[in-house]
Amino acid sequence: MKQAWCEPAAVTDVDQSRPLRDDTCEHGVHTKAFTGKGTGSRRVRQAQDHVDKAHQRLRDLSAITRNVEGRLFYLAVHLRRATGQLSVRWRHAGSAKNTHLTWDEMEGLFQRLPLALADWYRTADRMARTLNQEEQAARAELRHAMEAMDQERTLSTHTA
Repeated sequence: MKQAWCEPAAVTDVDQSRPLRDDTCEHGVHTKAFTGKGTGSRRVRQAQDHVDKAHQRLRDLSAITRNVEGRLFYLAVHLRRATGQLSVRWRHAGSAKNTHLTWDEMEGLFQRLPLALADWYRTADRMARTLNQEEQAARAELRHAMEAMDQERTLSTHTA
């Protein structure tokens, strides 16, 4: 890293014949470019990996619910483009509109299902809620890691 201060009258060029101009001094600038190998970028990569894994688990659970023979409901994957949030929501498989269902609506329809299948859906719902929460936590971790890396970059350019 270059020195953080310059005294133009006292510092001279390599040939020592003329003084350096003040604009040749770079205050607080690192001579080595950001390489992406610091702790901040490692933390971001790890957090992104957590988000990717959470998204894959959501997709896997959705696929499992779509493969239930004679299913009345399935978990549909939803993406919020503005935030990157991926989540699963219940949909009614029998309607032309594939409308969303609340858990209360589903519970009311369970009387038409065999007890084992109704229990399976209850377990799938608990898994869906857990995975949706894990995805939110993973995105929060990624957001914090990116903010911390940005702060590291800002501090390194101002304190050097």
